[in-house]
Amino acid sequence: MAQDDIQTRRFTIDQEQTRQYRRFNARGTQLTARLLPPSEGEDSNPMSHFLASVTELFVYALRDHEDNNMNRSYN
Repeated sequence: MAQDDIQTRRFTIDQEQTRQYRRFNARGTQLTARLLPPSEGEDSNPMSHFLASVTELFVYALRDHEDNNMNRSYN
């Protein structure tokens, strides 16, 4: 990860734990995250900052998942 990515991140990960769910034949990751306040010079609109932070966290959470992990069909 580039140094710029660390400085512009809108959240921190306090804990990340991978769990196996045998009943569903699935593996999941539990994240405990903390959203950070806007940095200096950033748009101070709280709603815009919140939406951008959650979007960035969502992208982070899905970083290692393949498409087929999200599209399982259960018959």
